[in-house]
Amino acid sequence: MARNVPCVVASNKSSTGKSVSLIKRIMPFLIGGLVGALITVGLLVILDERNSPSASSSEWASGTGEHAEDHAHHSEEADLGPAVDLTGQTAVQVDIKDSAYTRRSIKIAKGTKVTWTNQDRLQHNVMGEHADGDETHSAPDAADVRPDVFAGPLLAKGERYSFTFTKVGSYPYHCAPHPYMQGAVVVTE
Repeated sequence: MARNVPCVVASNKSSTGKSVSLIKRIMPFLIGGLVGALITVGLLVILDERNSPSASSSEWASGTGEHAEDHAHHSEEADLGPAVDLTGQTAVQVDIKDSAYTRRSIKIAKGTKVTWTNQDRLQHNVMGEHADGDETHSAPDAADVRPDVFAGPLLAKGERYSFTFTKVGSYPYHCAPHPYMQGAVVVTE
């Protein structure tokens, strides 16, 4: 009644051993392929966010399009802290560092020129609040920036953008590619 059971077991061990050996040989390729696919998907998501549809630079410069709407939006709701009173100065400097504006909320006199300087390795900008400002979107091109529209271009490290505030009011602002970066300028007489 003895069957060739040891032979069957030996055969299974041999077959299993070959399978394990094959898996060990192809595992680095499988893992590499999965890692490569994940990296590709991540890059596609990043590129898609950077190229998402938004107002064109000409819409920014002309003051038309969806971004030219009322400035009452999320920056007014954000806790920016008390405004730093700089009403005695005719020119004010605000640095952009560590993905934040160093003076998030400032109070200035009408006619004051405010200059933002990017000290970060990432590109940032400054632009007045608008509808959909809480989503990543495009900044105007440098060639389309106008002195009467509070919307600056993307700034590389060390670059500056200046805007002179000629009207009394509250001007919440943000960074187009990083909308969580928010600030406010309060202009008085």
